[in-house]
Amino acid sequence: IMDMSLSDLHPPAFPKESTLKPRVLGELEKKDSTLQGFTWHTFLLEGASLIGTLEAMDHAYGRSSLYRIQELIIRPYLRGGALRFFNKDCYTSPERFRNEWLIHSALYRAGFPTTKPMGYGYRSVGMGLYKGLYFSERAQAMPWPSNWILDKDEINGLVKNLLTLCKWGIWSPDLNATNILKDPSLGILFMDWDLARVSTLKPQYLLDRYKNRLLRSLEKLEAPLGIRSIINNISWTDPHD
Repeated sequence: IMDMSLSDLHPPAFPKESTLKPRVLGELEKKDSTLQGFTWHTFLLEGASLIGTLEAMDHAYGRSSLYRIQELIIRPYLRGGALRFFNKDCYTSPERFRNEWLIHSALYRAGFPTTKPMGYGYRSVGMGLYKGLYFSERAQAMPWPSNWILDKDEINGLVKNLLTLCKWGIWSPDLNATNILKDPSLGILFMDWDLARVSTLKPQYLLDRYKNRLLRSLEKLEAPLGIRSIINNISWTDPHD
């Protein structure tokens, strides 16, 4: 996947989609915050705070760590793959945490169905390494794998939203079934933009990759065969292509 640098995007802006309603999001405030005895450099929206009781989240499908303080969700950055056995949660730069904010906040402002971003934070652990946190607002939603309740029309809507990402050039390899939520009032929501990047590849190529990624996660989670059949057989093409 070819990536564009996010360093000069503050944040990236996406073309207006007629089906999406743009939203307003405030600016981040930089301050030092204390969490579990450590001082973190945090960048939070006005009103967000790390003051309160830290609680572990249950039913975090595919996740080893999710926490919350009241309505603020806290996700520590953790390594994946074989690297996690040697380096669990340290990174050589805080740019990875900032990049997720840039993508996520731009998607939220554009009206894309995603959870509300609240900021990010990091702290130095020495030797040029950093640990990071990502903050979002708690949604009144359930992870799709908790009940697998999405009908065919909703799944078609899911694919249309993925197509919108592809038109905008967004490739997010972590976007699988565990990162899809069903909100009783807002419908489908997407979350976790940690590895998301702006790509120059064609939308249909990206859409095919999203389909394959989703099908692999459904198989791994042993989703009902009916769900997998719908995902596999509905149209995954751009009608305007």
